[in-house]
Amino acid sequence: MESEVNMLQIIKQEFKTTEGNDCLIKDCIVILKVHNIYIVEVIRRYIGWCDNGLDYRSRKEFDDIDKANSYFNKILMNGWYA
Repeated sequence: MESEVNMLQIIKQEFKTTEGNDCLIKDCIVILKVHNIYIVEVIRRYIGWCDNGLDYRSRKEFDDIDKANSYFNKILMNGWYA
């Protein structure tokens, strides 16, 4: 039986910080493995005057690490919100 500690695993992650209009934008893209499902999630957080307490999240699930990796790399090569 798999222990609860191993149910969530970070496979890969990338971070990017960009300066916007008087606002700092922090992006994170991550591949997570949860119960044998691979999740690619993009998180965008705004810091500064444009921070309304909300962030942008996009997520897609895959049953195969190669498909998740391909999607992850596509986002990095084509822009963070491909």
